Formats: sequence, structure tokens, C-alpha cells
Amino acid sequence: MLSFKLSVRNILRTRIYVILNLLGLSIAFSISIFILSFVIREVSFNRSFDNYKRIARPLTIKKQFGWTEPSVSYPLHLRLKDDIPGIEAAAIFRSVRSLNIIDGEESIRVRNGCLTTSQILTIFTPEFIFADTSRFGRDPRSILVSETLAETLFGTIPDPGTVIESTIGGSRESFIIDGVYKNFPVTSSFRPELMASFDLMKYEFPEGSFFYDFRDHWHKDIFREYVLLERSADLESVSDRLGNLVADLPENIDYEFTLQPLGKVHLYSSGFANDGRRGDIKFVLLFTAVAVLILVIAISNYIILSIGSSSRRMPEIAIRKIHGAMAAAVRRSVLLESVLICLISLPLAFIISKLSENAVAQLFNINMELTGSGSFILILLVLLLILFTGIISGSYLAAKLGNTTPLFAVRRSYEKGNGKLLYKTLITIQIVIFVTLLSAALVVLRQINFSKNHDPGFNTDNLIMAYFPSGLVSDFGSFKYELLKNPNIEGVTFGGLLPPTGSSMVTVIRQDEGGEDIRVEGITADFDFINTLGTAIIAGRDFDPDLATDSSATIINQSLARRIGANAENLREIQSPRNVIGIIKDLQVHSVREEIGPMTLQISQPRYISEALIRIYPGTEKTVMEFLGSVFSEYGFSSFSISSYDEIMKGMYGKEARLGNIVMVFGLIALIVALLGVFGLSLFLSNEKRFDTAVLKVFGASARDVVRTNTWRYLAYVGLGNIISIPLVVIIMNQWLQQFAYKTGISPMIFIITFFLSAIVFLATTIFNTMRLANINPVDNLRQE
Repeated sequence: MLSFKLSVRNILRTRIYVILNLLGLSIAFSISIFILSFVIREVSFNRSFDNYKRIARPLTIKKQFGWTEPSVSYPLHLRLKDDIPGIEAAAIFRSVRSLNIIDGEESIRVRNGCLTTSQILTIFTPEFIFADTSRFGRDPRSILVSETLAETLFGTIPDPGTVIESTIGGSRESFIIDGVYKNFPVTSSFRPELMASFDLMKYEFPEGSFFYDFRDHWHKDIFREYVLLERSADLESVSDRLGNLVADLPENIDYEFTLQPLGKVHLYSSGFANDGRRGDIKFVLLFTAVAVLILVIAISNYIILSIGSSSRRMPEIAIRKIHGAMAAAVRRSVLLESVLICLISLPLAFIISKLSENAVAQLFNINMELTGSGSFILILLVLLLILFTGIISGSYLAAKLGNTTPLFAVRRSYEKGNGKLLYKTLITIQIVIFVTLLSAALVVLRQINFSKNHDPGFNTDNLIMAYFPSGLVSDFGSFKYELLKNPNIEGVTFGGLLPPTGSSMVTVIRQDEGGEDIRVEGITADFDFINTLGTAIIAGRDFDPDLATDSSATIINQSLARRIGANAENLREIQSPRNVIGIIKDLQVHSVREEIGPMTLQISQPRYISEALIRIYPGTEKTVMEFLGSVFSEYGFSSFSISSYDEIMKGMYGKEARLGNIVMVFGLIALIVALLGVFGLSLFLSNEKRFDTAVLKVFGASARDVVRTNTWRYLAYVGLGNIISIPLVVIIMNQWLQQFAYKTGISPMIFIITFFLSAIVFLATTIFNTMRLANINPVDNLRQE
């Protein structure tokens, strides 16, 4: 009890240092709360299912194309379900894109429904409010809906067997609600709002569409799958058996198959192709590292400020020791004081985190919502963090004061400069952290700017992209005519996988006489593609709609031309690809992470068209988008999206922009926390140097001379910190830049900018105490000494 009272009294006596510590710790703890919430949420994904340790999903490794997809074909599903030992249940599924529920005169689009088989219920075991699942999967009319969708449609939970009217793929159908299940957890990779029979896939891919015969082809792997392993089965063994299926593949398909456990789906899938939005273990590690760095700065501040306050406390400690206080008791008292300050900062940290929660979530594009035991785990970890921080922060002061001798009270002497090496080291570390984060952020922003301004091989100004289901329009000529009636539209081209895109369609050209196979990406479009995009023709000519043979002709890019030795003189002699009529400039179809490779351009068949690129006149974007929406609706598209080219590019580099935001914002926070410590340090040093300053002024030094003399030390810290950060930034950011095929370098100007910014900020922070010291009457300082 006595130690507690002494700790409270000492906190009140050193108010300035305590306030600076409280501010720094509160900011550090609020950041820790954000990041702990995010990390807890991310690592808890998919762990709420009863069987999550036995659930996995198949992955297809497409060796001939160089990527991995979480995709399956229907023939693979049949083998999983019937022929692979160790698999208890297997469920194939795909998102339904064309399902709309009719509610009176309104139509509600189902945005997160899936068509699947009945074994999905065995795998994920949803909790039902009511259910009769005996018909689900066998009767195409039987559907299951989530609690949220049910309340959206009916305002409450409907009665079992309620019939709803819907349209799917343009056809009107009646469905029976045979079950309502509670919403899947928000920390689940599989969260459908509606589940319906896989047999309804015939509406998604009607006769004549490219995927109509998906049941017969291994290469039409457009589905997802989850499997439930038997309790005695080993994932690695089952995965090996799955790999043996390659023997059954057609000769022209070079695939491998493996299994990914459900627990790794969310955080370890960012490198997979066509997997939608997932978490990323790299961002979890980045957030954790940033939290540690900011906490290091806050702890450093505490130690730095404790150096400033220790001289005031040493006489008191010496007197306590004269009266019998033991060193261990002194250390405990100081550590208790440190922990108390951390505890006092906690409410302010929670207030900061609560007030800025939404802003942080939007800025970093993260979700910190916790479910189940997540909140309890957060509280427990925060308390452990406070205890750890309090002990580490107070350790230096506890050791120093614990070693104070009773003789100190008699001699009243104090060795100036004690702890000087420590605070120099800590302040330099703080500067290194801040400057490294700032420099890294500048490198990221520079690369993003370079990526967006990199020449893609076509005119990107005033472009709009539209996406819609394929197979719904047979006459795109009349459709284009309707669009071109708008005077604000300059040109239109229809096709598939139009730039920019994150998807690709790849074929392989096999060379004669043992030559290396050429991986070729394909774009399909109509006759107006080159004209609409403004792409340069290097050799040959454009497609001609008046020539019937051009419907099967091919135009290649420069990269493919170089690989096969094509030029203006020998185009007619090229055998693979066939009927080459021209060579165009290389197009940056994907992000600059990927090098431009061999590419072909061919005329698309109408049933495969699912995209449009529209060139508009400047300043008409909003008007044209509204017009496009009305025309698409008139043509019966139940689902479509319209975006500007800039919006698509922003999304394409969203990961980099997110990284830049994280590093920049946390760098600024690190700066703020560090400046609190620097301010306290300058206060301490100005008190320590008051006698030396008085002597200088007595011998004629001006206030300007005093300020200059006392600010050089801080400039030295800034310079040293910047020098140490340079190799760190070069090593780390060069490694990060390796993911880009086309990248900017790390300019020396970045380090010059960060040096001047850090110098200005740190010197400005210390100038107040330095000016105060310079303007004090030297007589007063000499008397105090």
C-alpha cells in the first residue's frame, strides 16, 4: 500500500514527464488495439466451423500457364466425390449471377448466392432456424436462404415452404424456401446468402454458350469446391492421391491438383489467380511489425523521459535508503509506477481507437469487427501488453534508482551526463524508424505513380468499361448502333478480357524441332478494337469487316512477333498462329507487375462477348454512365457493372495504395510519438546545460549563439538516423520492387527529402526549450547551480 501511495505521489510530482508519457503511450496503445483487432480477426477466419480442421479446397496448378487457381472442373468434382479415398463429402459450387427475386413490382438481385450440391450442408453444417433439407440438391425448386436475406424479403422469418417468384438467366421460375439458416460468421470465406441446386447452372450457361458443355471438359474449370476429409484421413496423403489424377487428363492439359486446408484459405491465397478478394499474411505481418515499432518508440520515450526525471528523485531515494528502504523495494515501487502510468493511458487509448475506428477501417480498407471469443482475447492481450510495456519501460529507471547509494543524500552530487549514451541511442533509433517508414512510403507512392503513368500501348483517356453476362445478346451490331446514337460516345468495342484486366486466356504454341513452347495470351474483340483504343499498327493491317476471311484472322503483338520472327514481309508465311494479318504495339493488359508477353488479337464470337470499352468525349462521364445503365437495362441484362478506366486502374493498384497508406500514416504516427520524447529530452537537456549556457552568456555569447550550439546535437541525431536508414530502405524496398516487371528506381531525392523533413520537424520541436534556455538571465542559472 505504501509503494502504491509513493508511486502516485511521484506521478503527480513529475507532471510534465508523465503527461508526455501518457500521450505517447495512449497513441501507441490505440494503434495496438487497432492492429490486435485486425490480427485477431484475420487469424480467426474459418475457425468457427465444427469441422474446419477436416475441410479443404482443391487447387489447380496450371503449369503450362504458370499460375495456381482454386478452381475445379465438373469431371474433377466427380472424381473427388467418388474415387478419392479419405474424402467423406465433396461439394461443387459457383456464384449465381443472374438470379433476381421478384417482390411485387420490384426485383431484388441476389448478390451472394451460390448453386451447389447437397453435401455442402455436411461440410459446413449451418445452423438452421428451420429446415427440411430432404429435397435440397435433388429438386431444383428447393432453396435455402440466410436469416438476413429472409428478413430483407419478408421483414421476418417466413413459414416453411414459402414460394417466391424469381428470374434466373432471363427465365421466370418459382422456388420453395425449404430452410432458413443463421448467417455464416463474418470471419468465413464461404458466406452465401442463398443456396440453390447445382442443376440451375443450365440457366447460367444456356445452350450455345461457351460453358454449356462444362460437364464434359476438364479444362472448363470455372467452379469452386470444398471437401470434408474422413476423421482418420491425413490431408497430405489425400492430396497426394488427388495429384495422381493427372494421369487421366487429356494430353493438351498440363495441370496438377492439390488440397489447401480451410484454415489457410483466407491468409495464404493472395498469390492465386481468379480467387477474388482475400486476406494476406504479408499485411498481417506488416501491421504487427508497425505496432511493434511504434511501441518501441513509446517505450524509448518513457526511458528517455525517465532519464530527465531521475535526477529529481535520487535525493528522495537516497533518504529512503538511509531510513532502511531496500533496493528491491525501490525497484518494485518504480515498476509499479510505470505500470500505473500504462494503465492510466489505457482509457484514453480506447477512446482514441473508438473515435477513429471507422476512419482507420476506410483508410486502410480493413475490417476489425470481432466475433465470438475475439473480444475477450483482445482484452486479455491488451492487459498483457500493458504489463509488458510497463515493466520494460520502467526497467531502466528502476535499476538506476535501485542502485542509488545513501551517500548521494549527503553529498547531494549528481554525475551529469549519466545515461547520455542511452538516450542518444534511443533517440537515434526513433529517428531511424520514422525516416525508414517515411522513405518506404515515398518509394511506394512513386511506384504507384509510375505504374499508373506507364505507357500501356493505347490511349487511356476518357475510357469507360462495362461488364455483363455473355450469351444474352446475339446482335452486337445493333447494340453498338444504339450506344453510338449518344453524341457523347466517340467509339465502342465489344469483346472479352479487354484491357485492363486481372484475368487471362492463355494458349500454348508448340515450336517445331524441339523449340521452346510459347505461352500466348489472347484477347477477343470486334472489328473496332484497334480504332477505339488508338493502338499503333506496327506492320500489316487492321481487321476489315468487309473481308469474310478476317473473322478468323489473327493480329499479334510485338513480343510474339519477335519470338516467331514475324515482320512486315513474312506475315503470310507464319503457320502458328494462322492467318496473321498484322502486328500491333505491345499492350499492357494487366498491371505492371507482369511483363508484357506474346499476345494475339482475334475477332470474338457474339456468344462469348462479356465486356465493352467505350471512348467518350471529355467531361461527359457521368452522363454517359447513366445512359449506358438505361440501355443495358433495356437490353435485358439482369446484372452489369460500369466503371471508368481510372477507377479500374485504382482497383488494380489498390494493394500498393493500401501499403502506401499504411506505411505513410503509421510513419506519421511514429513521428508524433517520437516528437513527444524529443520534446521531453530537450527539456531535460536544457535543464542539464543551464550552467554551461550561463557561462557562455557571461562571456558574451548571444541568444542566437546559444540556440545554434544547443541545436547542433539534435541535427547530429537526425543525420545519423538518416544515414542508418538508407541501407535499410534500399534493401527492403528493392526486395519489394522485385514483384514488378516494370518499376521505378529508389531515387536519392527520396533520402534528401526525408532528411530535410525530419531535420525541420525535430529541430522545430526542440526550439522552444532551447529558446527558453537562451533567454534566461545567466545570474539565475548560476544561482540554481
